[in-house]
Amino acid sequence: MPVRFSSIRGWQQGISNEVSWTVSTQEGISRYEVQKSTDGRSFSLLGTRQPVTAGISNGYTYTMEDKVPATGDNYYRVRSIDYNGSYNYSQVVKLNTGSNNHGITVYPNPVTNKQLTLQFSNMAAGVYGIRLLSANGQTVWTGKQEHMGGSASQTLLLGRIATGAYQLELIAPDKTRTVLTVDVVN
Repeated sequence: MPVRFSSIRGWQQGISNEVSWTVSTQEGISRYEVQKSTDGRSFSLLGTRQPVTAGISNGYTYTMEDKVPATGDNYYRVRSIDYNGSYNYSQVVKLNTGSNNHGITVYPNPVTNKQLTLQFSNMAAGVYGIRLLSANGQTVWTGKQEHMGGSASQTLLLGRIATGAYQLELIAPDKTRTVLTVDVVN
């Protein structure tokens, strides 16, 4: 795979939104296109970025500013385009502009392919503790996720988890606890 997205995150900066993405590898990338949407389905071009160096490079972070975000939900994703014309998408990050809404949601729910994505919305930076609890209260999966602050999507691979209903417990850096119901299928 020519590009490997490590993360994508976004945050409000005054009246603008900032989008940042990190790639762990990029080989043969012609350009990056940052796309935005207000519904999470129909995306349009916000702008482009050239790779830091042509050819092979590792561990670069890029940013782009949306100077005119919509009021309400703004969705962003990055499309990497190879020299041969093939492309790859990052995960989508959602920002809610014009409000102080904050929280954590999970998608897709129900979870498929033993992979879920946490959507942090205007959350504090720090390490979040994560536990997945079965219906009878047993811990079946644990982990930690570093969040750089603001809004970002983080994907978790759950491994061998049986189909069923679970409680996902998140402990924020300030020790507040959030519990979400998660259904796992397949």
